[in-house]
Amino acid sequence: MATLESSDFVTNLCDKRYADALGKNTTTENEEFFIESSSGFEKENVNHSLGDTLKLLAECSSALLHVIKHNKKASIDTITKKCTFGVQVIKQTLTLTKVSLSKSGKWKLVEVRSACTPTSWELRSHWNILFEMLATIYHELLQQRELDVQITNEVCRLVELPSVSVVDHFSNA
Repeated sequence: MATLESSDFVTNLCDKRYADALGKNTTTENEEFFIESSSGFEKENVNHSLGDTLKLLAECSSALLHVIKHNKKASIDTITKKCTFGVQVIKQTLTLTKVSLSKSGKWKLVEVRSACTPTSWELRSHWNILFEMLATIYHELLQQRELDVQITNEVCRLVELPSVSVVDHFSNA
């Protein structure tokens, strides 16, 4: 369960394991997109893939928790729409996942799409599925940009909150 402790995240107490690729929101400077490449094209190292899966989940949930902690005055309805994204590459398969927070305080991990990278002329039709995945990523990130504006407006009290704030929701739970 995600908790909104009074103390902040201390980076020097953590095991430093870096993402293979990182996407930052240029408006908010928040980390919102992570990529883990878990194996080569020929053979999968299952232990490495499982470790990268856990690392991707930790990266996405930590980045989202950072956003939530810095926007506690936003409404719970808006903050539960906020997501971080991860792509894991295992052999030729790319899997897009998204992490969000449920109103109960539990992390929600959803596999959005999966695509296979074509490596031969015969598999060229798979490019269409890969391009659909890229379009999905672009569309999702545009929605998150609009959500960032809504969150900022709520935190600054420029708009009326559609529901109780994050801090009120979890203090009453």
